[in-house]
Amino acid sequence: MKAEELLEKRFLDLAEQSYQQGRYTFSNFLDLYEQSIFSSLKRKLAGISYECFGGYEDAERVMVRFGSKEELSYTQDYPILLLHVTFLSEKYADTLSHRDYLGSLMNLGIERNMLGDILVMEQEAYVFVKDQIGPFLMQEWNQVRHTMIHVEPMEIREFHYEPRYEIVTGFCPSLRVDVLTGLMCRLSRKESVELIKAQKVFVNSCLVKGNGQTLKEGDILSVRGFGKAIFDGVTGQSKKGRFAVQLRKYI
Repeated sequence: MKAEELLEKRFLDLAEQSYQQGRYTFSNFLDLYEQSIFSSLKRKLAGISYECFGGYEDAERVMVRFGSKEELSYTQDYPILLLHVTFLSEKYADTLSHRDYLGSLMNLGIERNMLGDILVMEQEAYVFVKDQIGPFLMQEWNQVRHTMIHVEPMEIREFHYEPRYEIVTGFCPSLRVDVLTGLMCRLSRKESVELIKAQKVFVNSCLVKGNGQTLKEGDILSVRGFGKAIFDGVTGQSKKGRFAVQLRKYI
């Protein structure tokens, strides 16, 4: 059975368990491709209650929770733990990237689906994880590259995140996804088409399957390896009929 079919079966099994056993069930953290597979099951999940959450608003990696308070008469939080990572000595700390933190966690034997978003600041990071691995990480995760770190839990309700953006503007012949992907990623149209063929481009967490799809204002364009951006729409038009557009790229 293909990986996609196994994942679809897992979603349907979780939905069935929640309904039959009268309890909440949860997926692991899902990446954009896995979220796209889940979205394709909406017809099969008609009548089933579910929500998606990754620990904060606009999280890229999310869990699915099957069940609702109306059906089950109680509430249950997502099994998500927020870890606050700080440097033991800022003076001797490296400049660390998302890749550095992720690589350090993977080296500890942590599977990717146990990890949510990793938000990197200048002297700290916030890491969303499945709660069952929290105690292990707080005890064993003490270094990223050559930098010694301190890890402690933080209440999710106390976490406030204001995303930062880079404004990307340009003139485009159309609002097609391949064109706007090229603008966002600073690539040629041919290179953008190759990314779409490689299943690396998503709009609103749904896999883009063709170059002809067009974006509308407010859509979120995500490209694996390049980040994501909010499409702010058309801001004007040139004399030659090209669209002046703007995107806000997350940084």
